[in-house]
Amino acid sequence: MKKAVIAILVSLMLAVWLPALSETLKSPEEFYKGASVYISDGAPPASGAGVAARLFEKYFEKVSGANVVVEYRSGGGGIEGPNVAYVAKPDGLTIGAHMGEVVASNWLLDEPAVAYDLTKFIPIGAINGAPLGLYVKRDGPYNSLEKLKAASNLIVAGASPRGLISTWPTIAAHLLGLDFKLVAGYRGPPGCKLAVMQEEAHMMGVGIHTPGLTPDLKPLVLLSSKRHEILPDVPALPEVIGMTEEGKKMLEIRDILTPFGPALYLPPGVPQDRVDYLRDVYNKITARDDFISEVKKKVGIVWGVHHAEEYEKTVEYLAEHKADFIKIMNLVKKYTK
Repeated sequence: MKKAVIAILVSLMLAVWLPALSETLKSPEEFYKGASVYISDGAPPASGAGVAARLFEKYFEKVSGANVVVEYRSGGGGIEGPNVAYVAKPDGLTIGAHMGEVVASNWLLDEPAVAYDLTKFIPIGAINGAPLGLYVKRDGPYNSLEKLKAASNLIVAGASPRGLISTWPTIAAHLLGLDFKLVAGYRGPPGCKLAVMQEEAHMMGVGIHTPGLTPDLKPLVLLSSKRHEILPDVPALPEVIGMTEEGKKMLEIRDILTPFGPALYLPPGVPQDRVDYLRDVYNKITARDDFISEVKKKVGIVWGVHHAEEYEKTVEYLAEHKADFIKIMNLVKKYTK
């Protein structure tokens, strides 16, 4: 009887352990072929990160043979998506996706709902973002820097009070010495654009590669240390103002964040061979002619690639300059209406 019980227990243990052992012994190529992979995206579908996640879904299926599902989790100002990815089972089947800058900002600011440690995410890679531009209504009353500087009681249209399209146009307006307030709460770039076009706001800031930027908006200056090939005739901020030490530090942080665009990352603990495989697949996808062509069609430019090593350096820099980032956000708070 005792031997029979032991035999039953051993059989049960083997029934549990052998499938798990079999999965562990598979090569990454075998493991992902036919597997269900979930992308926990902290951004809305129409955002840059949302577009990137859907493109990765499509091409990852082609390259790996996996079945990929994107789950949009933009609750809490984009915190829900990375929170879910961070606590996921570390088997490589759950991938986090979001604007790297947004994931970093929420963590740097110690937002109460943040349950992840940015330094412990395992990066797959990120798509290079483009600089933000300060935009006005092209035929509006404040369609030049000179007119803005001569005006008073200006309004910067923003979305989330701590989001990048609220933070950085506010910093630009501050460095330009404008008389203004930030009014947050508009629904992303489309809501900010509508406010500017209806002249209830006078300026907005958005990535210069953002879909939907039409000729009725005019970029006045780039929130960057240098010009960009997309808008070669638009000056960078240092060309139009004398840069203080405070301004130089702010722009340094902005330049560090600019390439930290739509990012893909894994929870801590994923086996290294699967990490290496996913990075290799990512690099292959972003080098494909059909992928590059589709990106250009959807967003108007060819995205650059921010590889895992560069991602890690960006995170390291941000962790070291957390106090400087908090100063920037406190300044933004001062201007928020």
